[in-house]
Amino acid sequence: MTVRIRRDYRIGCSADEVTQFLVDHRNELRWNHEMESVERLDDGPLAPGARFLDTARVGGRRIRVTLVLLDHQPGRLVRFSGDTSTMDLRTTYAVRPVEGGAVLDFAFEATLRGAARLAPFVVRRLMERRFDRILPSACRILEEQAA
Repeated sequence: MTVRIRRDYRIGCSADEVTQFLVDHRNELRWNHEMESVERLDDGPLAPGARFLDTARVGGRRIRVTLVLLDHQPGRLVRFSGDTSTMDLRTTYAVRPVEGGAVLDFAFEATLRGAARLAPFVVRRLMERRFDRILPSACRILEEQAA
């Protein structure tokens, strides 16, 4: 069973600024209050293959996620994949310039495993609520930085 979620946000900064911020996954500590730590697991440039280890507290439970940067096209796209004990996930941030800033098209896709497969509608609703809380924070930070 696969869960898919999409959201669009208009941001008052350039498309390049958006992808530059999102490609460094350590920035998630600044906008996701559930995140306890983000550790870069390798050295070198932030390029496809870069790996991160996230630790978050979600619903009272500590979750560890290993993320891999799959794609980075400055000013256009950032894509990660990861896995937890209950899902394989893919997150895509597609960005396009518009007058006065950029539009961020966020897409999340998770293939559920284990007990999570029994409740895809619950998982979807929980993830939607989570993204609706945390993603606007990233947009606010980006706009504050650009000001």
